Amino acid sequence: MRGKKASEYEGGHRVGFMAQFPESMNIKQSTYNQLTTYTDLVPTIIDIVGDDQAEEKSFDGKSILPLLKNGEQEDLKERIVIVDTQRSELPIKWKRSCIMKDQWRLINKTELYNLSFDPGQTDNIIEHHPQLADEFLTSYESWWSDQEPDHLIDNRIIIGTTHENPSLLMSHDWHAEHTPPWHQDHVRSGQISNGPWSLHVAESSDYEIKLYRWHPSLAHKSDAELMAYDDWKIGKSLKLVSSRIRFNNKELESNDLQNGVHFLFKTKLEKGDLDFQTWVTDEEGIERGSYYVEFKKV
Repeated sequence: MRGKKASEYEGGHRVGFMAQFPESMNIKQSTYNQLTTYTDLVPTIIDIVGDDQAEEKSFDGKSILPLLKNGEQEDLKERIVIVDTQRSELPIKWKRSCIMKDQWRLINKTELYNLSFDPGQTDNIIEHHPQLADEFLTSYESWWSDQEPDHLIDNRIIIGTTHENPSLLMSHDWHAEHTPPWHQDHVRSGQISNGPWSLHVAESSDYEIKLYRWHPSLAHKSDAELMAYDDWKIGKSLKLVSSRIRFNNKELESNDLQNGVHFLFKTKLEKGDLDFQTWVTDEEGIERGSYYVEFKKV
């Protein structure tokens, strides 16, 4: 297959799926090659166990129980499924897009392939099937219009609940102009970047806030250098001397690097939405965000 993880080509999103059922369901062991997707799971389970209110609910997927029982399902041949693989703060229309119908794939609006005779997706035949391409483009426009309102919803991380106290945040979830440190290689290299977290405080209370250079479970001092192993780079030593935090219109500073491991802040947080950002400064005066931050309601 062409492409790999995160690719819009088949190698980026085509995966196998295995399921086992009780003998009483009379589903024979078999292999299926029709177009199905993860959104089909819930409708299928509901179809199996029954739900009196299922008809009142709207699902993006559909039950594939007929496929499992009969070995084929006619309506799957006409369905259109869209995969939009992105790593952006806000989705970009047509970026890494794949529109699928049976064995057809429209890639990035301009490339059309038929996997029946071109599984490697090397022969772009869009010029020979303009009507099919137009059908796909219309479906994508409708799908995008349905998805677009969700792009502006700020899905905030909830802290201060009885279900998770303390709560640990990681730089992966910064809202940043550039790609935040989401990979451990970024953390190990001491990537210089920053951004705020979008939070929601579940309960007004006093909180302890700890800023870590390394994951708290390691209990490493910030200036510890982690050895390289396998494909992992050396973990860079950061000699941190000061820190500050900002939330809403309030800013606090701390030079107290406790046991050389974390900076500690104690403050009251009010219930509600909170935009929270950190800065840690090393002895060379270089600022970066704290890769790990722990909130504990006390």
